Amino acid sequence: LISLPSCIKDAAPDLGDRGPTILKLLESPEKKIFFEPFTNLKDVSLFSLRKDAPSNSELKLPTTVKVKLNPTLITDYNTAAGETFEVLPDSLFTVDPSITKSGQTYTMTLNSGDFAKDFMIKLNGAKWDLAHKYALGFTIDDASGKLISADKRDVVALISIKNQWHGTYHSQGVFHHPVNGDRTIDEVKELVTAGA
Repeated sequence: LISLPSCIKDAAPDLGDRGPTILKLLESPEKKIFFEPFTNLKDVSLFSLRKDAPSNSELKLPTTVKVKLNPTLITDYNTAAGETFEVLPDSLFTVDPSITKSGQTYTMTLNSGDFAKDFMIKLNGAKWDLAHKYALGFTIDDASGKLISADKRDVVALISIKNQWHGTYHSQGVFHHPVNGDRTIDEVKELVTAGA
């Protein structure tokens, strides 16, 4: 018995610089961010802007992207999920200095070689009203002529404070009651943060 291994050359062509550069919001359509109560300044990434380039030479080209505030995304999320998120007030955060703001538009620059950039804020826990849940909605508005992903152009960042015991619990075993007797349990219960 004789075995002869062989290689077949991959016939797929090298794409070179062909194909579009695509900009997208990686966490689209939503990013949920939870914190325990805090009173200091906390660095928070609300989303990550991603640049999918077809080649290294395209990746090396700086790209300026404009991301616009879109409060409608918060309203839509609240309606669909039965929630009560409010727009995060400007007084509760500052934006990373590398990101500029003009009106309702933030400008982010992906420098040469950058394939992603986080939208970073400093959140002030000392000013947070624990009775509220906050959010910010964003839409890629302009990508310097580059293609914007149709299904990853919007993101709503949902920010809330929750109790440390908030979560899903599973109980299994025998529950003993001195008057009513024993009963076997196998239950899943949700403990949720009801308010401040």
